[in-house]
Amino acid sequence: MAKTKSKKKLLNVPNALSLFRSIVIFVVFAALFIDINFLLLQILVVLAIISDKIDGSWARHFKVSTKFGMLFDSYADAGFIAICLIYAIFKLDFPIYILYFGLPFVFIVLLSYLILTLLGKKILSFWDFGKKIESKSTAVVLFTLIIFYFFDLPAKEYIAWFMFVYIYIYLFYYLYSSVMYAKKK
Repeated sequence: MAKTKSKKKLLNVPNALSLFRSIVIFVVFAALFIDINFLLLQILVVLAIISDKIDGSWARHFKVSTKFGMLFDSYADAGFIAICLIYAIFKLDFPIYILYFGLPFVFIVLLSYLILTLLGKKILSFWDFGKKIESKSTAVVLFTLIIFYFFDLPAKEYIAWFMFVYIYIYLFYYLYSSVMYAKKK
């Protein structure tokens, strides 16, 4: 009976939303190599962003939060941001300097996730780190940047510069906090 109960917990709406975001990662990756209807791609990206904003709150509200769900959500978020930035660089007239500054940032966050996972520690999600305003605003800036480039909106270059200044300041805070957290017994 306990096995069925834990199995039901893994098959819930918030985890399905993270799974949807993971599928979008593969669709955006495929769009790098094959022609996919761009309007469909835009719709999927917007839905993935919306799914990221509601999956965790639904899990907490309906009390179906699981360790697996938290890990899955964190990796899906980081992978989604990474593949959208890669797609934007190669397909959407995204400034190439972002390749040199943005991707190392995403990979540092993914590396910290991997290290904390291997240490058996709870992941300190960069996007929802400590439920603080800094993390919420970072997610807003990242998703705004993706929307501005995927929909070719004006002032996207200014958003990109603002994002990198803000995120690199926050990245040092995040890394420091992750190291302090990993040192705790």
